[in-house]
Amino acid sequence: MQNRVVLLAMPRPKKMIDIEQLKKLLMLQCTKIECAAFFEITKPTLEARIREAGHEGFQQFADIYRQPGRISLRRHQWKSAEAGNIAMQIWLGKQWLGQAEKVENKTEFNASIPDALPAKQADAVREWASSIQQRIRTAQRS
Repeated sequence: MQNRVVLLAMPRPKKMIDIEQLKKLLMLQCTKIECAAFFEITKPTLEARIREAGHEGFQQFADIYRQPGRISLRRHQWKSAEAGNIAMQIWLGKQWLGQAEKVENKTEFNASIPDALPAKQADAVREWASSIQQRIRTAQRS
């Protein structure tokens, strides 16, 4: 019999994540793939580490720990508006107060166009333009 050397494969060391660091990443609104890349692990490994830490999974964990980042962002936006940032004031007004810019649709008919046409066609164009203008006025009233 020959002597054989059998090499047993050692498992890779288990990659751990810092849950506090993950919370900070989530406050910055990082995605699952961004968090996994930060820790140099796969998305399934990230999911497993979160479950091992006693949480339901990434989505539930992220739903909780993204909120402080959103609150902070809102606070900064509000302060910016209070400091006189007109663009931020307009944006917040649209988002929170339902404000909108008034857009006027103004349609005018160039009366000289039918003059270049034969009489019969010119009358048809004037009649068509008149009906369109009437429809526009009706739509603007409602």
